[in-house]
Amino acid sequence: MGMPTIEELEQQIAELERKIADEPRRLQEEHERELMEEESRRATLPPSQEVLDRKRESKLNVDLYTKKEVENIRNEQKRDIVLILLFIAAIAAMVGWIYTSLNPTL
Repeated sequence: MGMPTIEELEQQIAELERKIADEPRRLQEEHERELMEEESRRATLPPSQEVLDRKRESKLNVDLYTKKEVENIRNEQKRDIVLILLFIAAIAAMVGWIYTSLNPTL
């Protein structure tokens, strides 16, 4: 890791000079490409509202469930309803039991 030799420094200088010489050409090409892209954008009509609506609709359709997923969701909901009804029946039975145990005259 000593100091670079004169030859290495000269090579680095030559490479940097080559990059500097290529820079105006590269910038000109980049500028022309940007101008062409801007001209192309101006010449292109924006999509119609119908096309935008179709894109939005297709995005929504991607999020829809498959038939199997819908069937599974319905089955889960049916099971949940049965559990809720059993829970309500258990609560009613507990309330009845507490009421009869606190009021022995029935």
